[in-house]
Amino acid sequence: MKSLSKADIKKKATSLLRLFRKSNWSLSLMMDAVEAIIGGNCYYCDTKLTIKNISADHKQPASLGGDNSIQNTRLICNPCNRAKGELTEAQYTNLLKFLDDDELMKVYVIRKLKAGGFMYFKR
Repeated sequence: MKSLSKADIKKKATSLLRLFRKSNWSLSLMMDAVEAIIGGNCYYCDTKLTIKNISADHKQPASLGGDNSIQNTRLICNPCNRAKGELTEAQYTNLLKFLDDDELMKVYVIRKLKAGGFMYFKR
């Protein structure tokens, strides 16, 4: 998914707000418009991003010193955000690559991560 600059995001958000104020759109139509602007798929699992499943993720988690800048955030799906937890982008990507050869193990590990498992990884 193409990364947008802070200026591009601000411009799109401003134009979208103007459009919403001038329109008589239903909530459903507004959600469709936002989804069209968001566009793209989850960086990790390639799921289509929608209003219902989108989540802002820190590439470098705040708990590990990451900030809230545009450069340190990425739009991903909620399930991947829950599974990634406090891992960095590099750590989570490496974990997914490692698990690619064993689908059963991958499903098990990701399910445990989403549930908040693997407590022994916590500091």
